[in-house]
Amino acid sequence: MRKSILAFLAAGAVAASAGSASAAGTGVELGGLTLTGGLRIAGGLDTNVFLEAEEEDSSMTLRLAPRFGLANRDKQMVDASIAANFVFEQFLDSEANVSDQSGLTLAASAGVRLFPEADVSLAISDSIRRAVLPNPDGDETDDAEPFRTLTNDLGAEVAYHPGGRSQRDRSGLSGNLGVNWRRMIFETLEGSDRSVLSGRLALRYNFLPRTGVFVRASVGATSYDDAGRPTGQTEGGEAVLVPNVDSIAVRVSGGASGMVTNDLSLLGRVGVGLMSYDDDGREDQTAFIAQLRLSYAFTRTLRAGIGYDRDVADLSGGTVALDTFGADLSAAFGDLSLRLDASMRRADFLSFDNPTIQGLGGAPVGLYSEDERVDWLTRVGLQVGYAFLERFSAGVNYGLRLNASNVERQDRLFREDATNRSFDYTQHRVLVFFDAAL
Repeated sequence: MRKSILAFLAAGAVAASAGSASAAGTGVELGGLTLTGGLRIAGGLDTNVFLEAEEEDSSMTLRLAPRFGLANRDKQMVDASIAANFVFEQFLDSEANVSDQSGLTLAASAGVRLFPEADVSLAISDSIRRAVLPNPDGDETDDAEPFRTLTNDLGAEVAYHPGGRSQRDRSGLSGNLGVNWRRMIFETLEGSDRSVLSGRLALRYNFLPRTGVFVRASVGATSYDDAGRPTGQTEGGEAVLVPNVDSIAVRVSGGASGMVTNDLSLLGRVGVGLMSYDDDGREDQTAFIAQLRLSYAFTRTLRAGIGYDRDVADLSGGTVALDTFGADLSAAFGDLSLRLDASMRRADFLSFDNPTIQGLGGAPVGLYSEDERVDWLTRVGLQVGYAFLERFSAGVNYGLRLNASNVERQDRLFREDATNRSFDYTQHRVLVFFDAAL
């Protein structure tokens, strides 16, 4: 289950690696195209490579992150672009089990939109993301490969936007209808490969140029390649599996967003999420979903926001309800910039599998210490940067992740030489960076 949770976080790891603020170059014009790109070099310290509760393995780390993008300049009839972000991270540690967790993360995308400035446009896109995370078993063995996942999203969309897609102020009705096919391959997590076919519909009516009401609906079908995932335990010579269960997720919500005043913006949304499972033994789940966010611009260079988000997600054949409270602050003082983010997320595992296995004493016991699981994850991020010579910047990044769980894996009940695996951890990351842009 711990590896499944890392898989759930893998997509976020790609976005976080590729999406941090970079120097703002103007790009290079190549005929009717614009080439953008850059390189970030960063180095620092990771205090808890394997997200351990105690006896943490820390390591110095070096990151090389090149990026590029190519897009056409005249977007009247066609808007086409490709982009790629790469992050190679090397753990600089004398212990092989730590340095072997190094790897390449990437996020690449390509898309074409026809008639973007007409009332109706058509789009097709594809994106590939590869995430690399340290294998939690790496603290116990020297041959644990890093945890790697590959995700491909192929999508198509038809959108209705009177006056053109780039028009910022719009009154009346707009919307889009889309379909997406996602393929997820877990290179080092046996039994977790899956496909997700989904569709979505969004409609919005603006009664003021930037303020309106909206409804959103989506449906997604998840299908697993294998019947289950190994727990790492055996019984009667057979591997004990946590079952994979195909599911259908439906979400319907509605709300309003826009400018309350010239400086204050508001987003509010409520709805319902339904998780239906293709297994009579798995209880379907219905949950309330919601989103609330307030953003305030004190000045043109000083902004703050606060928000709450509630959603449900499928986690390897089970439902997890996510409640997230967050706040952010961004400021610029000439060439000096600052970004602060903080959040706390409660993950309630509504469908938590706790397989019963014969223990060392001969009696059946649960693999986990509890039949119900709740995790609290706290995140804090701070970046301070300084831009110079138009295309360069340097600064420091700090990140904190702190997880508290009511569950531990009871390995010592099945192996005499084992210790229980806690899901609690605290991780600090400090990186000093230099960035150059085209």
